[in-house]
Amino acid sequence: MKKLIVLLTAISVFSAAGISYVGYKNLSNDTTINNQEHEFKQLEEKLRALQNEILNSEAKIKDLDTKDAEIIKNSNEKIKTLKQQEKSIKDKINNENKKIDYLNNELNFFSSEIKTKKEQKNKLEFELNKLKKEKQKNDEHEVFFKNEIKKL
Repeated sequence: MKKLIVLLTAISVFSAAGISYVGYKNLSNDTTINNQEHEFKQLEEKLRALQNEILNSEAKIKDLDTKDAEIIKNSNEKIKTLKQQEKSIKDKINNENKKIDYLNNELNFFSSEIKTKKEQKNKLEFELNKLKKEKQKNDEHEVFFKNEIKKL
């Protein structure tokens, strides 16, 4: 019976050691699995946070792109408007320049007319003065001859 007790004790010790080892391994594996699961959950949370940041960044970029496109569109419209205004102003300037050229031509024409008229006036005045002198001379001669005729 002693052998049986020793045998039962040996078997019990080995069984207890085996059960303890298996329990320890299970606990160790559970802890490792729990740690790994916890790490995976943390990594998943970080991944979700990064995905959210990426989505937010993409949304901001799209918003900025939309705003930039709007600004560019508005700028292009302003440029078109300014070009049209520039063309209109250039046309007005050209029309005004044409009017100025026409008026300058008219002024030159009238200036030349005035010059010729002044020359004609001066000639006529000179001739008139000449004729007046001649008339005065003739009048003097006539008076002289009349006086001479009266004397005779």
